[in-house]
Amino acid sequence: MRHLLLGIALGALCSPVLAYEATRIRDVPVFGQWHDVPINELREAVDYAIRHSYKPPSRIEVIDREGMRVWLSDPEMGWEPLRYVRCCTVSEWNFEGESADSPRVLRFIRTASEAYIFPVPDPLKPHLDRQRMRRIEGPAREALVGLLGEPSNWYDGLYNLVGPKHEPPGVGFVFRQGASELILFQETGGFIRGTFNDQHVQDMLDGAATPKLLSWERTYAPQELESK
Repeated sequence: MRHLLLGIALGALCSPVLAYEATRIRDVPVFGQWHDVPINELREAVDYAIRHSYKPPSRIEVIDREGMRVWLSDPEMGWEPLRYVRCCTVSEWNFEGESADSPRVLRFIRTASEAYIFPVPDPLKPHLDRQRMRRIEGPAREALVGLLGEPSNWYDGLYNLVGPKHEPPGVGFVFRQGASELILFQETGGFIRGTFNDQHVQDMLDGAATPKLLSWERTYAPQELESK
């Protein structure tokens, strides 16, 4: 028993959680391998993340000297990758996020073994209630995959968003394959955001595809739209 307790104590001392305590920079918790990054570069990374985020991030996880995960203020929106880009003239931190219409995400939508829908009573406060997920099958799934999994249905270009003060109840979608999971929240104007294995993704549907998705929702998801 004495040896067992000693082994547990040594294991706890060597655990990553205790070995690398979190610090705070600009009032943002920073954890992980932050001690491997020079303090000036660490401050630059946090400053960049704050400047280029809608709200200050909830926390930053340092993977190594050139890579971090910036966890967004909204817990449902996951994290974005931040990389230190080095070149001959300037070196700086940059977000290297993934769009919701990237080839990898669209391929996952088309090939996922399971698809679900869930109600979002307030799209301005997106939340996945797993107890209210409903599996989508048959023609409903085929039509949804045809909309979201088709590259031509996504807007190709720059866009600016002006957030409304109120949105009617909406829906969200979950696609699964093994341990991988894609969560998408649909908002006004065809804007879609969510996470792919916890990494933040977002983009906008093409103008012609947006009314098609709304029509799909009225046809196949009236109960979710009426949920509170």
